[in-house]
Order: sequence, then C-alpha cells, then structure tokens
Amino acid sequence: MRQFRYFTAGILFLAASTLMGQGFFDLTYNVAFPMGNTRDFISKTSWRGFSLEGGVYLTKHIAVGANFTWNGFYETFPYQTYSSGTISITGNMWRYTNSYPLMATAKYFFLPDKKFQVYGGIGIGTIYVNKQTDLGVFTASKQSWLFGFYPEVGGTYWFNNQTGILFNTRYAISTTSQDVPGQSYLGLNLGIIWKLGKGEFNF
Repeated sequence: MRQFRYFTAGILFLAASTLMGQGFFDLTYNVAFPMGNTRDFISKTSWRGFSLEGGVYLTKHIAVGANFTWNGFYETFPYQTYSSGTISITGNMWRYTNSYPLMATAKYFFLPDKKFQVYGGIGIGTIYVNKQTDLGVFTASKQSWLFGFYPEVGGTYWFNNQTGILFNTRYAISTTSQDVPGQSYLGLNLGIIWKLGKGEFNF
C-alpha cells in the first residue's frame, strides 16, 4: 500500500512542522449523500464515516495539510430472484461501498481574526474504493485506487485559543478505473478542531 506510506509520511511531516510553528488537527463525524455512479449502486445515505486532518498555517489566511476520510455506504435489497446473463440466484442481497480518500489539502480563511472563521478549500489526491455485493452465500467485490478531489466550504467557531467546533461540506469526485466507475458524493461533517504548536495564535 504505497499510498498509505506516503500519507503516513505526510502526517509525520505535518506533526513535526507544528512543533516549529502553528498547526491544527481535527476530527469529524461524516454523513454522506451518494451521487452519480455511487447512487446507482447504493441509493441510501451513509451515516457511517469520519475524517482526520492535520495541517500547518502558512499565513493567517492560508493553511495546508493532509486528510484521511472513511465513508461507508450500504443498502439491503429484498428476498427475490436476481438474474445476470444466464445465471439466476434467489435470496437477499446486500451492497456495500467503502470509500477512503487520502488528500493533500489547502484552505483559505476569510475572517482569520474572528472567533467564527469561514473558509473555502480543496483536497486533491487518491480515493481507494471497495465495492461489494453479497447475494445469498455468494460474494462479488471490486477494488481500485482512483484519482480524486473535493471542493470544500466550512466554518470554525473557536471556544478559546486552542479548541473549537468545526463544520464543513465537501463534494468528493473521482475518476474511473477499469474495475470501478467514477464515484461522487456530498459530505456533511461536524467535529472538533485543536490548534497545535508553539507561540500565540495571533498572526
């Protein structure tokens, strides 16, 4: 898993950077609404997801970082006969899609000196997608690494100089591979953010 090694190295670099400057770390709970090909496979909203992100402030307006996210989609289909080509199987069917974006991120803060900060951002990187169908005792699955990105808008309310509440929305989009079609979904995320590093956080 070379991509995971790159991501881990990036997180360690960001952690080291916060020891010399000003950084942040956040953890969010994620809800995702499937779109496009993702919705064609599973139409149900995902209530299973989380996101971890670490970064450093380059200026009071700009921060860069790295993000890891998991969103799990699933849907249950009724007991009936399902046919594909010349094959027919009777039973319950379950479908699963697990999406793991690994992104380099950048954010621009419009109100950096306020307790409530509004920002826009973007993430660019790769998304590992695992799609699985269970039908009776049979299982079929496909996996692939896809190039992906997301635009993001959000806001942070700081309770004090170190801790705040974070909310954002992201629209994740990926390319298509030979095994897995392009994926897309809209995420709504809510969590906690912490400032890290030395010194006062007054730019």
